[in-house]
Amino acid sequence: NRVIIIDRGVVKVDATPQELLKKHPRFNELTVNGEEDSLKSFETAIQGVEWIQKVSRPTKRKLVLSPTKGQNIQAKVLGISSEKGIALDSIELARPRLEDVFRSMTQKNAA
Repeated sequence: NRVIIIDRGVVKVDATPQELLKKHPRFNELTVNGEEDSLKSFETAIQGVEWIQKVSRPTKRKLVLSPTKGQNIQAKVLGISSEKGIALDSIELARPRLEDVFRSMTQKNAA
């Protein structure tokens, strides 16, 4: 199966659904929830790792980890948490829908 996205008469992409999903900026993004002190320790522990492109802190009890090249980083996050003895409340994996990919590829040019 293939998906073709046409924006204003121009083919923007011709790819499989999985290839399209991997192009979305939030593909495999993780939201890590926990106590503020635990998240501070965790943020220090992951500082400089090559498999995380960006770390943001929307609230005191939440970290959002954007993986490099959309790779799956769940096991690595759990490994560091376990190795360092840092308690995390939950980890949520972001999986965009094809609709999200379509919007991100076509709304950039909306005027």
